[in-house]
Amino acid sequence: MALYISTPVGTKEKDIVVRKNLLGETLPNYKHVGMEMWLRGNVPENPQETRQTLEKTLGNYFNENFALTVQARRYDPNFKGNQFDPKRHYDLTTQRGVDNLLVNAKAAKELGAKAVVAAPWIGVFKFPKGYTTDTESFDYRYEKIDTAITNAEKISEEIGIKVALEHSTVPLYGDLNPNLKGSLFDLGFGLFEHTRQVPGDMLVLDTCHVESARNIVKRLQKNGGDLMVPGVMGARKQPIVFEAVRLTKPFEVHYADFAGEWNPYSTIPTKHNEGVIPGDGVIGTQTFKDITKLLYGRANSGEDVIIVAEPNEEDFMNPINSRETLKRIYSWVKENFSSQ
Repeated sequence: MALYISTPVGTKEKDIVVRKNLLGETLPNYKHVGMEMWLRGNVPENPQETRQTLEKTLGNYFNENFALTVQARRYDPNFKGNQFDPKRHYDLTTQRGVDNLLVNAKAAKELGAKAVVAAPWIGVFKFPKGYTTDTESFDYRYEKIDTAITNAEKISEEIGIKVALEHSTVPLYGDLNPNLKGSLFDLGFGLFEHTRQVPGDMLVLDTCHVESARNIVKRLQKNGGDLMVPGVMGARKQPIVFEAVRLTKPFEVHYADFAGEWNPYSTIPTKHNEGVIPGDGVIGTQTFKDITKLLYGRANSGEDVIIVAEPNEEDFMNPINSRETLKRIYSWVKENFSSQ
C-alpha cells in the first residue's frame, strides 16, 4: 500500500492546473500523489463534468496511484446571516446535516474519490446565547458525537464510499474571533477523548486542530478552572500531536502548524493562528519528521495513508505556503527512503 502526499484543490480547471503543476514541481518522481477537492456550491458541481475536467487536466496523473478525496460542503451557501451563526453550519446529528453529507458522498463517489471528508459540526452553539450546562457533560457529548459517527457510517454503507470525519478546533474560529462573547463552539469534538471515538480508518486528524485543543486545555488546567471556555470545561489532559497521531492511527493527516493562543481574557483579546507552515510554529519540525516516519511505516506495513499539505494561503492561485509545505513533506519522506 502507499503513503500519498496531497494538496487541497477547487473544482475549476484553473484550480486543478495550478495544483497539478505544484505537485509536479515539489514532488518530482514521487509516485503516490493526490488532491483533496472542496465542494462549496449550492449543489455540488456536476460530478460527471468535474470528473471529465480532472481526466482532461491531469492526464496520466489521474491513475490508480492518484488519491482523490473530497471535502463535503460545510456551510449552507444560501444562508444570508453572520458567518458565526450556528444555523449556517451543517450539523451531522441533524437530518439537515445528514442530507447534505449524502448529496456530497454521492458526488464524491461519481468523481471516483477514495473518500469524502466531513467536518460534522457537532452541536455548534454561540456563546452565551446557545450555551447550556449540558455541553460540559462528557456523557452528553459522547452520545451526540456517537450519533454523528453512526450517521456517517450509514451514509458510507449506503453510497459505498469511505466517509471520514475531521475533528474541529477549540474554539471553532479562534483564528478569526478573539472574544468569548459571540464565539462558536461545538460539543468538544476537538477534544482528544472525543476525537478517539472515531475509528482510525474514518478519522482525519489535523495537526493544528490537535494543538489548538491542547493549547486551550493546558491553560484551563494551569489556571485551576478560573477561565471559562464553553464546552470543554473538565476536559482531560490533551496529548502532544505525535501521540495523537500514534494512538488514533488516522486514515488521513492534515499537515499544518500552530502559533499564538486564543485568549479572550488578556488585556487585549488574542487569536490563535492555524495553518502555519509545518515546522514554523509550536509543533515544530522534529514532530512533523517523527509523524512522517510513523505514517511511512504504516504504509510499508500495508495501509493506505494520506498526508494533505494544508497551510493557509493568501492567494490560492499562487500557493506559496503549500509549495513550501510540500517541499518539506517530501524531504521528510525521503529521509525514510535513505534510512532503508
